[in-house]
Amino acid sequence: MTYLEIIDTAVKIGLGALITGASTYLLAVRNHKKELEKMSFQRRLDSLEESSELAEKFIIAWLSFASTLGGIYKGRNAPEVAFSAKQWERIMSKDKALLEARATQYLVVAKLRLIGATSAADKLNDFHKIIGQFRDPLILQRETPNKENFYETRKEAKSLIDAFHQEMSSLYCSLLS
Repeated sequence: MTYLEIIDTAVKIGLGALITGASTYLLAVRNHKKELEKMSFQRRLDSLEESSELAEKFIIAWLSFASTLGGIYKGRNAPEVAFSAKQWERIMSKDKALLEARATQYLVVAKLRLIGATSAADKLNDFHKIIGQFRDPLILQRETPNKENFYETRKEAKSLIDAFHQEMSSLYCSLLS
């Protein structure tokens, strides 16, 4: 074997190894990037679903609270000036559930903001604000709200719930497409 043949063989082997190594490296980088994108997508989806579930617990607690008040206002013993002791007992029972569900809402808002869903977080915050403005005087000062104030708050809360649901649906669809 001559020097030329040895160099030719070495170049062929070396060039083949170089091409194989470069291809393997590029493929590994591409696969790693795709795996990170897949993990990121899954985490965003999981956060969105968990946020939705936790927000629904609060929404359901509010609907139950509002339903109790609605029943009291439409009942035979609707309050003229103040709720009766029995009515307060029912209200406080529903308020306890509302407070328990509200405890997780800061986490929901934080998760939504973390994944870039600021519009949904803002809608949820607006909902919390309306509920707080209605609930605080009722529970903390034991002020009986008038019927119109209650119905207006319930209507506004429903509108904010619908807007939140619409925003979450849009986010979910945009993630999947």
